Amino acid sequence: MGWALPATSCHTGNCTGKPIDPDLPYVVLACVGVVVVLYAIGQVVIAIRRKQVLKHGVPAQAVIREITARRGSAYAEDVKADVTLVFSPASGEEVEGWTTARFPTAALPEPGWTVPVRYWAKEPQRVAVAGAAAPPVRPD
Repeated sequence: MGWALPATSCHTGNCTGKPIDPDLPYVVLACVGVVVVLYAIGQVVIAIRRKQVLKHGVPAQAVIREITARRGSAYAEDVKADVTLVFSPASGEEVEGWTTARFPTAALPEPGWTVPVRYWAKEPQRVAVAGAAAPPVRPD
């Protein structure tokens, strides 16, 4: 004698008893697919730009201002890190750039270490790490 929900199954109706649009799961799946494809394209564009900077960029020495290691596998030999770098291009004024680079897990650099970089002459903020980091040289 009480109140009861209409007799519908979970895959054809919702709690209100109204039918679910049968195309909705396909629309959601298509949207997720588009997002994944756009993300992949973005990663490819970033990789291509980094290769162009490494191949055609102007060499310089940069100082690591900040480094944030991303979590990786416990068994990985290297770790991916977000690095904020400061360097002086040919124009002489100090430039700060940001990039992502891989470093050996056993020798993860710290702020103040130097690293060889290459930067885009027209856009010095576009910078890529071009070699191994080294600790600062301390005068004796």
